[in-house]
Formats: sequence, structure tokens, C-alpha cells
Amino acid sequence: MSPAQTEPIVESMNESSAPGDPFAPLAAAFLHIEDSAIVFSAEGELVVWNPGAERLYGYTFEEARRKDISFLAAPEESGATISLIARILSGQPVPPQIVDRIGKDGNRVRISLRVSPLAGADGAIFGVLFMGRDIFPEVERENRLTEMQMRERDIAALVPDALYIHRQGKIVWVNEHGPQGGDEINLVKSGANYGWPLVTFGRSYAGFAIGEGTSAPGLEPPLHHWTPSIAPSGMAFYTGAAFPGWEGNLFVGSLKFQYLARVVLDGTRVVSEERLLEDQFGRVRDVRQGPDGFLYLLTDEGDGRLVRLQPTAN
Repeated sequence: MSPAQTEPIVESMNESSAPGDPFAPLAAAFLHIEDSAIVFSAEGELVVWNPGAERLYGYTFEEARRKDISFLAAPEESGATISLIARILSGQPVPPQIVDRIGKDGNRVRISLRVSPLAGADGAIFGVLFMGRDIFPEVERENRLTEMQMRERDIAALVPDALYIHRQGKIVWVNEHGPQGGDEINLVKSGANYGWPLVTFGRSYAGFAIGEGTSAPGLEPPLHHWTPSIAPSGMAFYTGAAFPGWEGNLFVGSLKFQYLARVVLDGTRVVSEERLLEDQFGRVRDVRQGPDGFLYLLTDEGDGRLVRLQPTAN
């Protein structure tokens, strides 16, 4: 673009420009960049307001120059612009920062801001440059990604961790890993509605409540739940003779708290829970009853182990 083509646009951005005005070439230089470029003189006068600033904030140069120097600042940062200019003029560096600005429509605009001094050949600072880039698309993209990740984790909580079929399919036990809390043991019944995500003892990984509470009419409550979550893993219903006092109990591994849960049953009702082997073998990935009547644990480690439980001699 020739100087003849540039000059009228520069003048329209800064009518006070005069030959030798140091701000005129700056205005021309910032005409075709997407980011907003705003320049204040050392006296605090708005002298450059490029098209990127007009697109981002909605004000024309003429509208902006009639405003107070801090007119873009959010209410909680009302003195920030003056403070930044003062720091630059005193020779102090200003690190890049993320700030909110208020556009002409009253909406907040989140920007990545860089503030730099403008100095002449003699080193004297004659102005301060504010470069702003709208990061809302990036923030929105990150928020969407985070929301998708949270949904994936919440949905993953629906998948049963273990299912045990007892008495030729007449009784089906299932344990489920909740999101944040709300791990459950359920007895599978034909046609029953177990409530997810209308009711649960857990909370979303994003921190907010899920559904309408922990119970509701017509929805099957869990037989047992763990809050906070124990991260349940494999499960076994004990029918052996090696541990006479344990017959008819459920055994569930805990990945998070590294123990084996013995869930004591009265028929299909949970009456108590005992923690076994806490912190002795690490994360318990699975538990099975062997044909010898002993219990076998599989740990979830790089050098994981297969552990056999059997009664002591006495």
C-alpha cells in the first residue's frame, strides 16, 4: 500500500497527526493486524486505535478518545490502565496477562494483554502500546473439551466394574464405580430402574450435583454404596468351605484405598462391611474364589501379584 493510500486512513484514526508525529507510522503499521492495538501518549492521551480494537470492543476511534482512560477496564480493575501506564513510564516491566475488558455492548471480553513502551532514538518513552488478543474462542474450546472430558468420566461411571451370577442365574450381583462418590452394589432385577442419572450419591467430576438427589419414587436404591468412592474393582460371592464364617459374603476389591471389602449379607440385604488387608498388597484389581475354596487377589501394579488367601493354622 502506498503512502497516499495509507495517509487518509491514518488521519481518520488520529486527526491530530502532524508531520513528524511519531504515532502516525504506528497507526499505519497496526492497520492490518487482527489483534487490537491501542496506544496512549506519555500524557495519557489515546492516540492510536486500530481496526482490530474497533472490532474487539465496538467503539470507533472518535468514540474511544472521548472516554475516560480506563473506560475498557472491568469494574474490579478500574485503575488498572493508569497503573500500567505509570509502570511503563517509570521503566518497570509489565508481564503478559489475561484480563477482562468491557465492550461497547456491555459484555466482557477476555483478552491476552501485552503492554510495551514506545521509545524514540534517544531512549525517551513517548507512549505505551496495549496489544490485546481475544482469547474467548480458545477459552470456549477449552471449556468444551473439559466438559466433554467430564461427561466421558461421568458416563464411564455407568459401566459395571464387576458382575457375579449366583444360583444358576437367579441372583445377579453388580458393583458400579460412581463418579465422585456413589460407588454401588446392586441386585439386578428384571425391569428395575436404578435411577442414573436422576439419583445418585455421587457428584460430577466437574464438582456439581448430578440429578435430583439420592432417591426417588419408582427408582431402585442401591443395596450398598461407598461415598467417598473406593474405586471398586472385581467382586466374588463366597460359597466355599475354607472360610466357614464368610460363606454367603460378597468380596470387593478397592483400587483407591487398597483393601479387600468383605460385605456381610443377610440374604440379599447388606448388614455390615469389614476392611481386610488394608495397604498390605496395593491396589486390588480383582478377587476370585478358587476351586480349592481359597480367595485369590490380583493386584494392579507394574509388578503386580497374584495373592492367595487361606486360613491360618489356628
